[in-house]
Formats: sequence, C-alpha cells, structure tokens
Amino acid sequence: MKLGAALAAIILLVLTGAAPAPEKAEKRIALVIGISAYQNAPTLANPVNDARAIGEALRRLNFEVFELFDPDYRQFSRGLRDFGVHVQGADTAVIYYAGHGVQADHENYLLPADAKLEHQHDLLFEAIPLRLLLGEMVQASKIGIILLDACRNNPFTDRMSRSFVTSQRAVATNPGLARVDDVPRNTMVVMATKADQGADDGDAGHSPFAEALLAHLQIPGLELGLFFRSVRDTVLKATNNRQEPYIFSSLGAEPFYFRPRLPNHPPEIGPVTALQVADRAGMTPLGLPQPTDPDGDALTIRIIGLPRSGEVRIDGRPMKPNDLFPAEKLAAAAYKPDGKTLGPVGSIDILVEDGRGGSVMSSLPITVVSTNHPPVVDPARTVRFFPQHLGIAPPTDPDATR
Repeated sequence: MKLGAALAAIILLVLTGAAPAPEKAEKRIALVIGISAYQNAPTLANPVNDARAIGEALRRLNFEVFELFDPDYRQFSRGLRDFGVHVQGADTAVIYYAGHGVQADHENYLLPADAKLEHQHDLLFEAIPLRLLLGEMVQASKIGIILLDACRNNPFTDRMSRSFVTSQRAVATNPGLARVDDVPRNTMVVMATKADQGADDGDAGHSPFAEALLAHLQIPGLELGLFFRSVRDTVLKATNNRQEPYIFSSLGAEPFYFRPRLPNHPPEIGPVTALQVADRAGMTPLGLPQPTDPDGDALTIRIIGLPRSGEVRIDGRPMKPNDLFPAEKLAAAAYKPDGKTLGPVGSIDILVEDGRGGSVMSSLPITVVSTNHPPVVDPARTVRFFPQHLGIAPPTDPDATR
C-alpha cells in the first residue's frame, strides 16, 4: 500500500471507526498439460504424472489450476484458448507442459496426442506453436512463466527429418527445442534442458526436471531467480551433468516468489531466574531458558555483555563480547567466579537472532556469595549483682592501737 493510500485508510478509520478494506489478494492461475499416450508414437511414462503433481503443488500455492491430460489437437487448442481468457484477469500465469516437442526452422512446436507429422506441412495442422502460448501469457499483469519439459527423446524428429529430406526442402530439425529469443516483456520461458538437446523422461515416476520443480516449490522464500538456479543445480546433479535447464527471460526487477515466506516473528525466550553462586564454586550452569522461534528459523546467540568478574564458558571455551554460537549450545553455558569478588557482579547479556531481522534480548543477573563463616561466640548475657551483709565483726587491736 502506498503512503497516500495508507494515510487515507487511517483517516477513514479515525472518522468512521471502520477498518479499511484488506488489499486485494494476488490472482494466480496455471495450466498444466501432460501427454503420455501418443497415438502415433510410443507411450511416455511420466508426463501425465508430472503434470498432475505440478498441478497439485501449484494449488497449494494458491494457483487456480486448469488441466489437460493427453489432449488431441482440438482439445489442446481449445484448452489454451479458454485459459487465455482467464489470463486476462490474472496477476501471475504459469503454463507447465510435459510431452513431446519439436523444432523446425528455429520454431518450436508442442505435439498433441494425435499428432502424426508424416510430412513437414503437417506441423501447421497438427502441432501447437510455442508462440501461441507466449501470446496468451503476455496478458498477465505481472508475470508469465512457461515451463517446458518437452525435450524428451522422441521419434517425431527422425520422422520429420526423413520427410524433409525427401521433399528436398532445407528445413532444420535438430533434437530438442530451439532457442526462444523473442520472449515478450515480463515473461519467462524455462526449458528442461539447453536448446538443441534432449532431456530425460525419468524412471522414478517423474522426469528430473519435474522432480526438481516439485522439490523447490515446497521451499519458502526462494525468489524466482534463485528458485530456477536451484532447480538447475538439482537437475545437473540428478543427471550426472547430462541435462542442464535453461532460461529465456524478459523479466524486470520486481521479485516473485512461488511460496512467499510468511511474515517474520521474532524469537522468544522465557523468564530468567537470577543466578546466585558461591565464591568458591566451580563452573555453574547459567540455567537460561532455551529460546524458541515461532517460524522455526535456526537461532544464533550473540554475547553482548559479561559480568565484571569471573568467567563464562561454553563447551569449555571462554566467552568474549560479540561471540556468536548456535542457540542449542546455550544449555552448556556456565559461570565460574574469580573467588575474590563478592556481591552483585553484573550480568550476562545475550541477543537471540533468527537471521531474518528478528531478535530478542535477555539478561541474567549474577550474585556471588561468600562461603567464609565468621567465628562463633555465645550470645550476650546480663550479669546482676545484689549487695548483702556478711555478718563479720570488725577487727580489734589488743594494744588499743588504732
């Protein structure tokens, strides 16, 4: 919400007592297409499985998902046209296609289930040009993303090559798909592998590309660029560097997240009980409560203050100001007095951080008490004396001498 709109909302709230209407949620739509049962080519194992799984993953990310499984040419073109109508009112649009794709004269085509391609002219009537998908995606107000898991080894390339040679027409029919250099503004095309190369169909229920997409769609906070770089690395590792996904893009700087990270909540730490320790004690556990994070973020602890005397250690290592350690090691923190200083000696002060700007401070006061005992004496008593006549006669002198 811009500043002017926010100010207007606050004025409305003050004058009317009514809360401002919430901001409109982003509209996300997706079309997933999987073609396994080709009528004129061997069946592919995974495309329908891939498309179903991608569709479910996108639904969990608040996409309205439209699905086409094993569509023929008419169903494919009709489904694409209907989807285009919905794209007009969407902020974000995604198309995922799993199946066969071919290129001819540097143009890319996606093949419906009933494609035959017995002659080069058949492309005009039996295949869906990639440019049709691109034309629909430009209607999204923010971003359009096309995911092509369409470079799987297929018999149509060889069939087309033989046909084009027979016709003596110079038409390039390289393996895989061609580069996509005419990407419309705010649109991205992601191919399962580089141009002019084939991609694995996979043997574990999903293709390597689909498997990597599914894994990373579950991770919150991956901006689109990092998302696809991570997918690339995962596919390379899974295929022993044989297959490298590639991106053709005309995106601006506005970030996009398939799964945005939820608003951050700061860490929490419970109440602290002051520590009292004897001056001759050894290492005494601090007893600080273990901090927690509502978002499940990994926490670290930074030392920002130490007692004036004595020593604080963690795992046997003396702590210094600004030392950093994982939160789980806090339970091993202990204090040892210097044996000389008595009374309040200050506190150990810590800053708990979640790595996303959230933090909480805690302070543990420490008092050192003496173990020396003073001499023990009887309690004070009162002694009373009472005068009394003893009954003794005064002395006399026989010589009458004074």
